[in-house]
Amino acid sequence: MKGNAKTVKTISVIMLILAGMIWGGSFVVVKDSLDYITPLWQLALRLLVASVPAAVLAVINLNKWDRKSICHGAVLGVIFAAALIFQNKGMQYVSASKSAFLTGTYVAFLPVIEIVFLRRRVAARKIIAAVICTIGAAVLTLQGRFVPEWGDLSLLACGALYAVHLIYIDENMSINPILLHTGQIIAAAVICLAAAFIAEPMPAAVNPRCVPGLLYCGILEVFVGFFFQLLGQKNVSTSLSAILLSMESVYGAIFSAIFLGEKMTLRMAIGSALIVSAAIINSYTRKVSDNETKFDTRS
Repeated sequence: MKGNAKTVKTISVIMLILAGMIWGGSFVVVKDSLDYITPLWQLALRLLVASVPAAVLAVINLNKWDRKSICHGAVLGVIFAAALIFQNKGMQYVSASKSAFLTGTYVAFLPVIEIVFLRRRVAARKIIAAVICTIGAAVLTLQGRFVPEWGDLSLLACGALYAVHLIYIDENMSINPILLHTGQIIAAAVICLAAAFIAEPMPAAVNPRCVPGLLYCGILEVFVGFFFQLLGQKNVSTSLSAILLSMESVYGAIFSAIFLGEKMTLRMAIGSALIVSAAIINSYTRKVSDNETKFDTRS
């Protein structure tokens, strides 16, 4: 029995590592594809790609669907779609590596939401992490006149929405994760497709150079990456899950340097290091109690 438990935990850790790497790579892919397709259409198409395997899962689990799972999947999809829209819009103006770190600012938003809206007591380490993360985001975004650019604000909004996304998942852990996962993908696809039709001209054709990126983001980033997160978290401690997943920002910076030739300035290095440190501080705890809130994972 102990051997089986150890094997399951090892597989779960591998899933979380892979999820972080996949998400990190998506920043490079999305940034590159935005040269050939508008943000909302890129998002709509990649979610449509993800909807294909999601629809298959939905049909396989057809007898498990009920009103509760449909409603919560749809609400989660609305939050997910909003976060992705802000992310894609922001990435039009911000480098892939910087986008990766700014997306990770959900660490700073979680304790704020807990204290202000949920009236919960928050551990001191989470408040400290929020302050450090805020400083890191400021170092990354504020220019000479201490005014953030539009792309920075859009990505910070994305980070806030991912925080809400995490809280909503945490509040509905009793629902089958397969149903939540497929529900949010399909709902987000419908929302983003509608937004693309309304806000942007429909592309006459899809540039062939976008196809690999759309497949990567649809199948790997959205469908596989988020599924790995859901499955991995079930058998790994919250703190370890957070550290493994928050490394997506580091992977994003590495992949951006390798594939896009982006250079890391001293300012970006300092700001990025602060955000990663905040994620680690936020997730660290000596003992996880039974009633501790599980807000230590991504996007």
